[in-house]
Amino acid sequence: MAELSDSLWQAIRALASNQSNEPFSWRSNSRKASLSRPAGGRSALSGGWSEQDQLAFSLFAPLLGRKRLAIAQLGQSLDGRIATASGDSFYINGQRMRTHLHRLRALVDAVVVGAGTAAADQPSLTVRHCPGVSPVPVIIDPSARVAPEGPLFDPEHTPRLIIATAIRRCARDWPAHVECLRLSPEPGASGQGLATPTLLDALAERGLGRVLIEGGGVTVSRFIDDHSLDRLHLLIAPLLIGSGPSGLNLRPIKRLREAGRVAMRSYPLGDELVVDVDLRAAD
Repeated sequence: MAELSDSLWQAIRALASNQSNEPFSWRSNSRKASLSRPAGGRSALSGGWSEQDQLAFSLFAPLLGRKRLAIAQLGQSLDGRIATASGDSFYINGQRMRTHLHRLRALVDAVVVGAGTAAADQPSLTVRHCPGVSPVPVIIDPSARVAPEGPLFDPEHTPRLIIATAIRRCARDWPAHVECLRLSPEPGASGQGLATPTLLDALAERGLGRVLIEGGGVTVSRFIDDHSLDRLHLLIAPLLIGSGPSGLNLRPIKRLREAGRVAMRSYPLGDELVVDVDLRAAD
């Protein structure tokens, strides 16, 4: 089980908020357990952590101590579907896995969704199922087709929202808390010419170096095709949907030897599975 205790989550949050190269140390008040990281080194647990906490920490450890990080997540069925043929996707994953997603949100500076997800789901993209600070939402909307509706466009709900677009002028009547990030289309870039490495660099320049690509499947696939991701968490539910959109749809290849063989580990979470894919190791 990769279910972590409240004490470990408190320690992980403290470490995640410390992005300096200075030594870091956290100690539990209730038991002899600590989390530490030497200057420029890897973070490690010591003391009285349970086996469950140690397993959970191995899942989160690669996400800590980095000023730049790009991780994506996809909640899917056993047969790789992220919704039914009619578009119903609420909810493929159970409560424990949704809590895991919210923990990922709490560990990053920004959370990115595509225009299709923003328009269809009108998500909140906040941290609600665990203690933590909500990241800055980012919508990739090259043609400015997302209507200013839903929680993300409410300044009381979302103090800051960034919309990345390819149009020359942000003509939408967006609220004052919306920042329009105009990116020039680049030849060969996926989608409508918005290169995902350029987007990540632009967000880092705004102090948002740690980014979660939350969906949908088209957006996550573009980041993978552009070799822009460090890691991918596949959140697999024990469902067989049988039809509907698949999670990943990458550029076609002709031979299996062209397929990327990735480094991965799996972690049980209730009756579901987190598959942690190290995409940099594949490179």
